[in-house]
Amino acid sequence: MKIGLIGLPYDDNLGDLVMMESLEKIIKQKLKIDAEFVRVDLLARNLKSEVSYSNYIIKKIVGFFEKFINEKIAQTLNIRRFNYFEKNEIKRHFKNQLKGCDVAIIVGGGIINFRTNRFVNHFSSIINCLEQLNIPCILNSLGVEQGYDLSFPNCRVYKKALNSEQVQAISTRDNLNTLREYVRNEEKTTLVSDSACFICGLDNIKEKKACSIGIGIIRPEIFDSYKMRDLKKSYLSLINNLIEILKQENYQFQLFTNGNEQDFAFGQSLLEKHGLSINFLAEKPENSEELEINISSYEKIICSRLHAAIIAYSANVPVMGIDWNGKLKSFGEQIYTNNLFYFPNEITAEKVISSYIQNNF
Repeated sequence: MKIGLIGLPYDDNLGDLVMMESLEKIIKQKLKIDAEFVRVDLLARNLKSEVSYSNYIIKKIVGFFEKFINEKIAQTLNIRRFNYFEKNEIKRHFKNQLKGCDVAIIVGGGIINFRTNRFVNHFSSIINCLEQLNIPCILNSLGVEQGYDLSFPNCRVYKKALNSEQVQAISTRDNLNTLREYVRNEEKTTLVSDSACFICGLDNIKEKKACSIGIGIIRPEIFDSYKMRDLKKSYLSLINNLIEILKQENYQFQLFTNGNEQDFAFGQSLLEKHGLSINFLAEKPENSEELEINISSYEKIICSRLHAAIIAYSANVPVMGIDWNGKLKSFGEQIYTNNLFYFPNEITAEKVISSYIQNNF
């Protein structure tokens, strides 16, 4: 069997790669399916093509409208820009990669989010390619974020793609009710765990190290890009106060990232601000195994990236989440520890210390 796995294998936020690798291992090790996998990047970043000057200018205009004027107009412009300049080339690229596959699986991640422009056009294009190639498709453990509102053009594009006849089943790791607003046939939908929940069991990673507390950081600018600007100041205040208290009280702690370059740069700025040595920031992981080993080695973690929390759960490491877009809180509810997941304006550094770090699990 030849399976097309569609995801984000090139992201430096390694959580997306962990999902893809986990699904491959589940299919081979647990389901005992002898499969050949074709990895397809949903954003077609391995496609070598020249970006026209006109396309570049329109992208800048879209960004201006989105940030300063009207989000819905920006979405309309972005869809039309993509359809005119990129769609045909992107579809040819996807067809060449998926030709001959027996089934395609979109492996998950925060793909269904009508408030951003990152995935919507490529998601629609790849579903359209699967229709033309007559390849059945499974949408696995999708992130469904920011609700549902058909007054937004992106939301309408997602709805059309999700109701394609080629889509055989759709599971979500987030909000099943929101997914069912998009999908007409509810029998196709279900709630599941993120495939990365099983990764440490599949990889048998059990290492520990002396540094007891891992603090997974995320770049503050991400609050802006996900329309959560009010929480940005709260996050910066919380993370700085937490570091200062841990430093003053001589806790053994270390900052870490999921591999994202901007997150790592933020970590370096925190070291400089608080007068900490480079040892207080874990090396940037270069692959999924390094990320899994690092998270598994802590006695407990506090994090803001979803897959840091998921890998910790997989490794049986206690986790507290500082959320920024609702994903971590949803995960906390699913693992019955919602009392340990907060938005940054809902908790103080002192409360993190007293209610979590000082408690034994």
